[in-house]
Amino acid sequence: MRSALCIGLTASLLAGCLSHTYRGSPLPLECTDFAVQVQRGLGSGVVCSGDYFGRCWWSFFEDPQLNQLIELALTCHPDIKMAEARIALAYDEALERRSKLFPHLFGFASATREKVSEFGSRVQGAKDLFTEVSFSLGSSLFELDLWKRNQSLYRAALCETAAEIAEYAEVELLLSKAIASVYVALQFDLERLAITQKRLQTRKQVYNLLYQQFKNGIIDEFHLYSTDIEVQVLRDEVYKLEAVVGINRHALAALVGNISCCSEGIEVMPAAMFEKPVPLPRSLPIDLLARRPDVVASQWQIEAACFDVRAAKAEFFPRIDLVGSVGNESFKLGQLLTGKTLTVLGEALSVLPIFTAGKLRAKLGIAHERVEIAVERYNQTVLLAVEQVSDALTTLQSSHARVEALQNSIQDAMQLYSLTEQRFTQGVANRIAVLNALEDLLVQRDLEKRADLDRFLSAIDLMRALGGGYDVKEL
Repeated sequence: MRSALCIGLTASLLAGCLSHTYRGSPLPLECTDFAVQVQRGLGSGVVCSGDYFGRCWWSFFEDPQLNQLIELALTCHPDIKMAEARIALAYDEALERRSKLFPHLFGFASATREKVSEFGSRVQGAKDLFTEVSFSLGSSLFELDLWKRNQSLYRAALCETAAEIAEYAEVELLLSKAIASVYVALQFDLERLAITQKRLQTRKQVYNLLYQQFKNGIIDEFHLYSTDIEVQVLRDEVYKLEAVVGINRHALAALVGNISCCSEGIEVMPAAMFEKPVPLPRSLPIDLLARRPDVVASQWQIEAACFDVRAAKAEFFPRIDLVGSVGNESFKLGQLLTGKTLTVLGEALSVLPIFTAGKLRAKLGIAHERVEIAVERYNQTVLLAVEQVSDALTTLQSSHARVEALQNSIQDAMQLYSLTEQRFTQGVANRIAVLNALEDLLVQRDLEKRADLDRFLSAIDLMRALGGGYDVKEL
């Protein structure tokens, strides 16, 4: 609740902040071949022209288990809690800097009981034993922000808060992407495990048949040993896949932040949930910079660094501080609130930096270099965004072509298996030939699952590279 309030208040205070020029040069997206990659992807038929995903981009896969896991993680994962805390921290720091734009008022009260000796100095007419009472309202040193140093520091803190809000969206995106990737890998590993176990059973049946032939003297030991090696290799593959499935379950539990929900209760969902092309937004590549939370965070960090430069420049000018107080002081409590005992104090203090041994120039230089670092970090983020989208499009096209080719191979393997069964029924082929044809079909299905997994993962990577439905306009 508090982080949502911080987001809303920060957004309302940030109007007009994006107004700086930089000594460096933020990289325009047109400097890359990104538009070419987008058009190539649209021409392949793997992706289609469409709109941006919503914030719940994972609903594209129409998997209720995946939806439940990600929604659970986004409410209880430690990374989300830390991101919320960083937003609240940045906002509180902004409020602390904002307080310097206003005078601070304090109340002071004192009561003194004093006895003066016979030979001590005393006020004329005062008694040996008297009480002095005072009350006043006053302000601490208040800086007249003529050069907008404090205002620049405040705006820099607001920009840092906006950057943290964008980073929060980036944390959400990375977490949901990691969960989706591990979940999809677990789904396909479970399917591959079932296929490999069936292959192992098939090879065991072949071994048993060959062993009977060996006992009857029909074949020699060569074929028996060769098949036994194949059985051992497949058994090793089963062990590996079982370990991978267990590791993926553990990883999914850690990502979700709930161990119990990922133990053994995950069901294998049909792969047909991903048969439609991934929509590629029509506004690419222009709109990408406002759709990537990491790019938006880098933009706000540049703005914060520029406001720090303004604050550093302001320190070269005179600083004027004001201090004042008003109150009453009396030896009698009854006269404390009368106008006769009123005291007023006002003071102005001016400080001009004449010699600071290069301190101010060094601070200004530090601020300038931080701007340059922020600009280059932004450029690096833009290049990474373009690379991620291009790589995801390339991998998606490649894996889609592999899946289509393997589906044709599966059709051929199914035809071969059907024909072999018919020959076996007619007495032309033996049972071993049928089992070998089944083994070939299972091998092709296993290869298809591997290619289909790459297709799923590249689609997830593409959605992450496009920002996962994030929109800076939602601020």
